[in-house]
Amino acid sequence: MKPPLLLLMLLMSGTIMAQSTDTLLYERYETGGASFTLNSADQSVGYNQWIINDAYTGGSGQLICSGFPTTFTVPNTPLQPAGLTGGPSTNYMHILSDAGQSSGILNCSYLAANGLCGNDEYNFSRMSSDVNTTAYDSVTVSFLWLCAGAPSIYGELYYSTNSGSTWTLVSVPSAQYSNQTTWATRTVSIPSFAGQTTLRFGFRFVNEVSFSASDPGFAIDEFLITATNTVPPLPSPVAAFSVSDSSVCE
Repeated sequence: MKPPLLLLMLLMSGTIMAQSTDTLLYERYETGGASFTLNSADQSVGYNQWIINDAYTGGSGQLICSGFPTTFTVPNTPLQPAGLTGGPSTNYMHILSDAGQSSGILNCSYLAANGLCGNDEYNFSRMSSDVNTTAYDSVTVSFLWLCAGAPSIYGELYYSTNSGSTWTLVSVPSAQYSNQTTWATRTVSIPSFAGQTTLRFGFRFVNEVSFSASDPGFAIDEFLITATNTVPPLPSPVAAFSVSDSSVCE
């Protein structure tokens, strides 16, 4: 009897795709938020400012509006979801009104939320260094945020592909961040984030005069940039099996 034949069959009907995900930046603002430059010269700074602290308690104060003393009240800033952060009252990056600060109120507020005693202004906070995404197919940015605001008072997310020389508004899933009085998670990924040597992100607070302004102002925490690279397909495994020579036609 002839010895059994060893048949090797290459199963080429499918491929195996592998993905690798890397963290390019994770800023929780617990050690000062060195990844961001607060109140950068990209936009004006006036009655409000970006600040990093762990203040969540509001209060009442007084400012001079058109020559008259005006009393204002800043509500407490909602605590963060404990399951998503290091705790419900950790550091975060947020807008703070100068009027609130002068009254010892250091939580998230803007122009003491009266919206009437100042001119329009725009406050910018931007990443202080680049991330390189040339090795990745997809880049995602995510963060916690809140902002009550008004139709003309809201937050915005920007990105730059030239180290911050110019900035582009991110308009998906929406261009404006407002009408959100509790912490929410936003996740954004667009093709322009990938394949860049000098990618940065920035946040802008738009504060235009309004009769319906309300706190809290714009606040950010748990800022995370991740990138995914799709590994080239691997060949399917080789299947080996034996049959007797009687099973094969001569």
